[in-house]
Amino acid sequence: MPDFAELPLSNRRYPLFLLFRQLRAWGVRDIVVSPGSRSAPLTLLAARSPEFRLHLAVDERSAGYKALGLARGSSLPVVLICTSGTAALNFYPAITEAFYLQLPLIVLTADRPSALIDQQDGQAIRQKGVFHNHIKAEYSFPEEEGDAALGEVSGILEVVGNLLLRVPAGPIHLNIPLKEPLYEVLEGPFYWRKSPEDNSANRPALPPLDHVPEDLFRHGNILIVLGQGVYSAKEQKALAALAEWESVTVVTEALANVQHPLFVRHAEQIIPSLPEHLLKELQPQVLLTAGLGIVSKQLKNFLKRYPPQFHYHLSPERAPVNPFGCLTKPLHLLFEQLLPHVNTLQDQGTLFQTRWLQAEINLEHQIDDFKRVADWSEWWAMARIAEEWPNTEVVHLANSMPVRFGNLFFNDFQCFSNRGTSGIDGCTSTAAGFALARPEVRHLLITGDLAFLYDQNALWPQPLPNNLRIIVSNNGGGGIFRLIDGPSSVPELVPYFETPQQVNLSQLCAAYGLPHFLADSKERLMEGISWLQNQEKAALLEVRTQGEENQRVFHEFRARLRQ
Repeated sequence: MPDFAELPLSNRRYPLFLLFRQLRAWGVRDIVVSPGSRSAPLTLLAARSPEFRLHLAVDERSAGYKALGLARGSSLPVVLICTSGTAALNFYPAITEAFYLQLPLIVLTADRPSALIDQQDGQAIRQKGVFHNHIKAEYSFPEEEGDAALGEVSGILEVVGNLLLRVPAGPIHLNIPLKEPLYEVLEGPFYWRKSPEDNSANRPALPPLDHVPEDLFRHGNILIVLGQGVYSAKEQKALAALAEWESVTVVTEALANVQHPLFVRHAEQIIPSLPEHLLKELQPQVLLTAGLGIVSKQLKNFLKRYPPQFHYHLSPERAPVNPFGCLTKPLHLLFEQLLPHVNTLQDQGTLFQTRWLQAEINLEHQIDDFKRVADWSEWWAMARIAEEWPNTEVVHLANSMPVRFGNLFFNDFQCFSNRGTSGIDGCTSTAAGFALARPEVRHLLITGDLAFLYDQNALWPQPLPNNLRIIVSNNGGGGIFRLIDGPSSVPELVPYFETPQQVNLSQLCAAYGLPHFLADSKERLMEGISWLQNQEKAALLEVRTQGEENQRVFHEFRARLRQ
């Protein structure tokens, strides 16, 4: 069994052996490979290294999202490998998502030697810097081989190792020109245990904590808005303690993954249901935000219309994000730091939290009342699925309507979604990668028909994980455009916004060996939920509704909120 220490420096692929030793030292366990010839040395090294788990994806776009899901589920860096040419470009959507979700991907793109670029050679494009605008760092390996390249490669790897230890995490691109012959790699297996001490990206170096601003608790009406993320038990305990104070209101969403009886979960529905004078009573004097972006457009617009006097964004890297146009200062603070200062709050008699919570209680009563009278529709189906599905399982929400229904009904679940760039591409691949990273729990993906069809290459060449279940809300194509202002009122709604599709999902599932159940009524949905829960392997429940009926029921719900 060859060991790295036994390899001769003169071996022409020695720089690649050095790379793989460092990948293992950085904590990499999973490598997603897309087949190709130019990348053969990288693929063969990965395949002959038993300490890595390899995942195959022919479609590079799907591969990128599968790696993203693996990184999110494992909290470890994940490697992507592809051949040269347009293969690399198909990684770009997932790289962009990883950039904004701050997830550690290590992207290895094989390249042609520079003498072949722009010389009418196949699969030869200008790959250097191709991800420049959405990458944490990028480096090109030298074209020299063997010991002649070791100095430069060692320097690159040292820098990359240091970057992996800095927050925020993000994708790193290594472009690797490879000369022929491509398939002459030493036989394995290769073991990398005799490598430097593991300094994986699990131990990020954080900047020092900031002091709590003096003006933070001089005012009442403090609104804490939690963006998407996974908050530690210690953070959640501190937030719960803060929420005990009348002057503090905590607003959360499904993707924030925090639950507490005193947290407001339905700001998206509360805000448009209230008249002007009541909205003004919900205006904060101090706004604290944490985590990544929020989904609710109504909450964003509310905070722009009724801006706080002070806005502090809490983040490990002091990120100067300013989505509401009123940022005072980014801070590296922990919520538990705020607790000793809360007792300095003065009761201004505003009943700030009480007004928010009363609006929340009223809204939840209206939701419960409408569940009892709503007709068969996407709205009713999602409400019932949330009631019947075990909230001990992880829920993945595709973009468009599923993530919005998640905010309405799935606040008691641990929820994830690709809300870095909020595209519908890659939702199934991401959920599959996440399920592979966390095999000990069952995962449910709720996706739309267009998102599912867009990413159907996630279904091959390897089967979906056994612990993944899928619900496809099939409303005939792009139903969200009937429900939002703007596209719903233009004559070009169909086909340029709501894109009709008539794909037979049952036949599509049969082609990939994926069990399928169709629910097109309330009774069939209840049967379908039971069927899906009892499946031993990956399976798909299709919930078929009509776009026009969904539009009618949704508008009826919104009208009731305004009464």
